[in-house]
Amino acid sequence: AARVSVGFDMALLSVTAPVVECRLAKRPERLAALRASTGHARGLRLAGLAAARQDRSGVTAACRRVARLRVACGVASSSAVDNRASARIHPSAVVHSEAKIGEGVEIGPFCTVSAEAVIGAGTRVFPGAHLFGRCVIGENCAIHSGAVIGDPTIPGSVALGNENIVGCHAAVGVRCQDLKYNGGECSLEVGDRNDIREYASIHLSSREDWTTKIGDDNLIMGYCHVAHDCILGMLGVAP
Repeated sequence: AARVSVGFDMALLSVTAPVVECRLAKRPERLAALRASTGHARGLRLAGLAAARQDRSGVTAACRRVARLRVACGVASSSAVDNRASARIHPSAVVHSEAKIGEGVEIGPFCTVSAEAVIGAGTRVFPGAHLFGRCVIGENCAIHSGAVIGDPTIPGSVALGNENIVGCHAAVGVRCQDLKYNGGECSLEVGDRNDIREYASIHLSSREDWTTKIGDDNLIMGYCHVAHDCILGMLGVAP
């Protein structure tokens, strides 16, 4: 299946504008009004293409930051510093002794944190949230109750940047819904300041050489699904 790349609304105009103009070709008065109010379709297409190029570069930059975060936190090495002495961890939480916990982290009751998890400074993990497998959570994130990040049943990795919010019962970085998946290494990379709302699902890639990617400052609305291998740009809203 071909990969899907989604930009923000201006990029989508590069597709929708000529379709609308074609449909209005038999109604010249409506077509003239459309051109007067929104600009000529060629202008819209050029603006959309420029926005899409800028958007792709933004996703690349965001994912590079996430890659640096992964190395800094010790996913690629064992040099990460564990500051769990300064963290607030509820006695009922199950936090593996090898997990890397940043300064000032809060982990609520009945949470699960895997051995390969890395949690950045200032992040809050609310009651009943679970971090499985190789997952990196950046600084000052909020993981709400019932959220699941990572999948313990398959090989793969999840990396979230800084200041992300993961809503109640969201599933981030779980196994893809692709019957062609053959059990290889999968990955998900998320930039900074994304708001992933309740019951949203974001899946790992379906192939080792592909990565599901999300840029910065996106709103992933409640019950939204971002499928395997998708690339979501910056400043977008996924309903």
